[in-house]
Amino acid sequence: MRRVRNQLWGWLPALMTFCALLSSDPASAGVEPVDVLLIPNSGANTVMAFSVQDGTLLDDEFIPNPGSMDGVTFSRPLHAIASSWGTILVADQLRHMVVEFGFDGEYIGMFAPVDGPDQQVLRNVRGMAVLPDGDVLITNVGPASGIATTSHAVTRFTSESGMSTPFVFDRYGGINGPFDVLVMEDMVLVSAEGTNLVARYTPDGKFDELFARDVNFPQQLAEAANGNILLAVFSGGYIAEYERDGAPVGQYSAGLSGFRGIAELENGNLLVTSSTGVHEINRDNQLVSTKFSSSEMRYIERVTLPAQATARMIERAERRTEGGER
Repeated sequence: MRRVRNQLWGWLPALMTFCALLSSDPASAGVEPVDVLLIPNSGANTVMAFSVQDGTLLDDEFIPNPGSMDGVTFSRPLHAIASSWGTILVADQLRHMVVEFGFDGEYIGMFAPVDGPDQQVLRNVRGMAVLPDGDVLITNVGPASGIATTSHAVTRFTSESGMSTPFVFDRYGGINGPFDVLVMEDMVLVSAEGTNLVARYTPDGKFDELFARDVNFPQQLAEAANGNILLAVFSGGYIAEYERDGAPVGQYSAGLSGFRGIAELENGNLLVTSSTGVHEINRDNQLVSTKFSSSEMRYIERVTLPAQATARMIERAERRTEGGER
């Protein structure tokens, strides 16, 4: 059962605003699906939900700490995405696995490897993306055996059976230490910290060309509303923006450093995760506000909640407000 923890009073106005945006009567059957931004908190081993409009924190335990899952606990959940079949997939870097949850936050089972952590299949898991056919791409260091064709790979897991095949290899495009993968209609981009670059591939995994060079420890990739590409550069200490052909547009830091995650908000600003927390910044290099302080916030992913999950979040917010919880 979902656990309800005491909240800071400062969160309550944001949660009530969230309710008002959805429906004048949240308890009614007319609640519509809503988009949120999911961010794993590796310090608490939870997944948090933030507003797509302005980055306001909505739920600090959208997926609560699940404890032991088939004998395995989270160690560093790094990325949470929606699957094509209506669940949430959470990648854990240090447990070498991707775990499946329902939109109610309940543990469903192991997605990859299907029988639980196996470093001959996945090792040091990072980012994920869903292909148009529903299969899931997972960036990882590769098998412990160091097989040449799968080491430092982006691995493809089928949605039907969980079977894995290599999607791209270290020998194509100089991929070494892939940290994220971004799937778009006409290309797939992979950030690689071992070679400090972003490589571009065709949708079927054929190396096209290098998209960006000399980016010191690139992490999450994201697409902006205007079609540009956003990149969180961890050691370089900035967010980079590129046109679709790789032409640089700008760099933003707003006095922050250690960037991991990036997403564009609907207000046009950028929501980032850094070594100090979750922040809203703008393209004028200004820090707008800090949404949550923590050194363990990871990748940011936009997810559409089904109506039932939306109603549950509203109900949780109302209970906290009516109960006077702090």
